[in-house]
Amino acid sequence: MSAKWGAPQVCVKKFAQKGGINLVEIIERKENFLYIDGNNFAREIINRCPFQSSNLVANTKWLTFVPSIIDSYLDAEIKEIIKYISDLRKQQRDEDAIDLSDAFFQSFTPLMNIFAEQKNFYQISQMWIWLISKVKKIEEENSIEFGEGVHKGTAFYFLGFSQLMMRDIDGAYLSFAEAAKEDEILPKSVLNHHQKGLPPVVKILLLDLSEDNFAYNLVKQIRKTISEWEQQHPQICRDTSIFTSMQNAIDKNKMPRESAIHLCYAFIKAFILNLWRQSFVRPTFLTITQMGESILRFARTLEDFIRFSKNLNRNIKIFNYCHDTWFPSENWNVPSYENDIESLINDFINDKWNFSKDGKNMLFTLKIRNLLAHRIPDNPVLFERYIEIILVISSSFGFVCDEISR
Repeated sequence: MSAKWGAPQVCVKKFAQKGGINLVEIIERKENFLYIDGNNFAREIINRCPFQSSNLVANTKWLTFVPSIIDSYLDAEIKEIIKYISDLRKQQRDEDAIDLSDAFFQSFTPLMNIFAEQKNFYQISQMWIWLISKVKKIEEENSIEFGEGVHKGTAFYFLGFSQLMMRDIDGAYLSFAEAAKEDEILPKSVLNHHQKGLPPVVKILLLDLSEDNFAYNLVKQIRKTISEWEQQHPQICRDTSIFTSMQNAIDKNKMPRESAIHLCYAFIKAFILNLWRQSFVRPTFLTITQMGESILRFARTLEDFIRFSKNLNRNIKIFNYCHDTWFPSENWNVPSYENDIESLINDFINDKWNFSKDGKNMLFTLKIRNLLAHRIPDNPVLFERYIEIILVISSSFGFVCDEISR
């Protein structure tokens, strides 16, 4: 027996029996949530979560998520939901299947919001990991291939957001990448429901300020911080904000989405690392290594962007190309700074080269990329000058965006 997709209405709860197992008869969607045979599925999820008592503070309890308990009560209903979504796919009712998938995952968001109020982002993360794993296991058991079953973009998105709130940037981006993969096969009719035709995960990956961005407040805070850094360092930064230059290049189809995502990743990473730097983190070897790796990745992203935008093969030396194309009048004959990153940074900060702002930024970016590619030194100058270095590379990105967008 298969469940039926019901119109929004109140239904009398009735189960069909098969082998002693209760089967769902009617599944319906109301205001983005599922109702299973007339019952609010979101409320049922919360009701199945036990309260945990504190051993240290009397009369203190909090809601908790225990997968085995949820499984024991809701396993049959979840399997029936997944089966029905797969049936919709077979009927080529992809939009209905995606709507039902979103409503299924949205039914877990009230519980997520409760955990968010508790600042229990770990519990949120574990809930989404369990749910995604469960859905994938059921699909595998039924030989349901990618694109033929549940659309998991919503679940991966919320998992990534919870990881981001825990400052696990790399984990968050793995989840966001999975969400983006799910969204690759969204019909245009579904994309048109979103502002700018962009799915939610792309908005956070691009630090987009659309008001329908679930992460709007976080994105706004990150962009505000980057803008403040730009204003605090006019000797490094260009008059045009990097976000303006980036968006202009995107709008003119000069910047691939992947390059823009890598650029925004660098900003999120810098935002989080700077929070650590301002609070309790000291310039230990591991901290300096993390900052060095983020700088190196950012500089490599710029090089890849230049090669892509100018269709350069790997035999062309990027140093020579940048000089000859954009700064031929400047004599870039500066020291090699081999194994001397502190002198490189100090000479840049103290304006020892007497080049144009854009030329100086580009030269520094290429130099530090080469130095860090060989070895990331245990030098606290990377910790102390981290924001300035990020802004140098960012300004070089802005320069290239403006040049190719002319």
